[in-house]
Amino acid sequence: MRDDQLLRYSRHILLNEWGVEGQERVNASHALIIGAGGLGSPVALYLASAGVGRISLVDHDLVDVTNLQRQIAHTQARVGQPKVASLRDAMTAINPDVHISAHALKADATLLQSLVPQADVILDCTDNFEIRHAINLACVTHGKPLVSGAALRLDGQVAVYDTQHADSPCYACVFPPTQSFEETRCATMGVLAPLVGVIGSLQATEALKILSGMGSSLRGQLMLFNAQHMEWQTLQTAWLPFLKWPRLTPDLFRQEWLAGFSVALLMVPQSVAYAALAGMPLVTGLYAALLPAVVGVMWGGSTRLSIGPSALTCVLISASLTGMAQPASAHWVHLAVWLALIAGALQLLMGVMRYGWLLNLISSPVMMGFTQAAGLLVMASQLPAITGWQAGGSVQVADLAFGLMSLVALFAAKKWLPKWPSIMLVVAASAVISYALGFAEQGGAVIGALPTSLPELSLPPLITWNELGMLAGPAVLIALVSFLQPL
Repeated sequence: MRDDQLLRYSRHILLNEWGVEGQERVNASHALIIGAGGLGSPVALYLASAGVGRISLVDHDLVDVTNLQRQIAHTQARVGQPKVASLRDAMTAINPDVHISAHALKADATLLQSLVPQADVILDCTDNFEIRHAINLACVTHGKPLVSGAALRLDGQVAVYDTQHADSPCYACVFPPTQSFEETRCATMGVLAPLVGVIGSLQATEALKILSGMGSSLRGQLMLFNAQHMEWQTLQTAWLPFLKWPRLTPDLFRQEWLAGFSVALLMVPQSVAYAALAGMPLVTGLYAALLPAVVGVMWGGSTRLSIGPSALTCVLISASLTGMAQPASAHWVHLAVWLALIAGALQLLMGVMRYGWLLNLISSPVMMGFTQAAGLLVMASQLPAITGWQAGGSVQVADLAFGLMSLVALFAAKKWLPKWPSIMLVVAASAVISYALGFAEQGGAVIGALPTSLPELSLPPLITWNELGMLAGPAVLIALVSFLQPL
């Protein structure tokens, strides 16, 4: 590498994750950019400035005055020129060392089969569904990583498809070519100008990571961005996303053990209280809280296990089954299982049929209001145990003492030890003191005793058509609510 190149790329070379070796890999690489418009402009400019050795551009369109609002590589003086020629001039002005080949042609199958094998990474910056699938087919055929971006109106997305890895699907796996769709473009729907810059910058970032060997890519994930509300969301597209989890190391263990222990400590009493609220046997709360969370964290977008606002679902279950069976009875449990099965089947159907728009039937403020109300019901259900108040009007002094001491300890820890895990410490200390004093054996108020063995697996018996009809409405509501409750 020449001295002037060391100076030009010094800010990248200073990165420990990049270094001289990464820069040399980038300098020797070849990127193929398909689309020289809103996405292609920032992608090409950033790859050229980073020193990608060879860059091929493909676009058959001409620069139009309507492009200048968002396609930042083009200028008023170059209106009417081929976009690839205009983009090449902008890239050369930034870094004349980059070898640029411009193809003012439509990206058809023949051209792609010629250009894709030569490149180390392909960037799809087009806005045409048919061309996207042609690009994907060429990348799959030749085993090349594809960095795909899209932006329309106020929403954008970016993903990396690399079928060289078993955990990565291809573009057609996520967006089947047989799927019915309405072709939409910026020319008819509009697009926020900075949005294409955001998505294009992310595409350039992913491409440089692949070329330099730095970090891990978005492979197996679909990143969504809404500019209106400044919201990010990452969806898993990999078949087995948990295979991408980082290997457990001593440093990672030290970072995560406290969080994991906190979740486990708080999940037990909370899930048992939720089961009591739903009229279910107490031990079922543990399974209902743990098993869906484990499945969610293994196949979802987050590698962290956390506790979600399940109180509303428990209230809905209790309200739905009241009058149909005795709470905590065998028939009540069977009906609850059927309710869960129906709600789960509806969720699966909504996902397969891509009916996610149905979630708009429940607005966020309404959902928040119901969730907060359900949380208040959970707290209200525990007030007798906290205050020692009994149904007949008497007060259990031991219960009241435990409740008041726990609240005082919690507020004191929040005030004087704000950085300490105060809730976890108060829960743990209360459990130790309760056990040492024999609180439960002396008649103290506890949520209940949990069995020490696992229950036997069994299938719920069939229910009547009348019962099925009574469960249908609540199942729909629970399916929608559960979609909106994060794990």
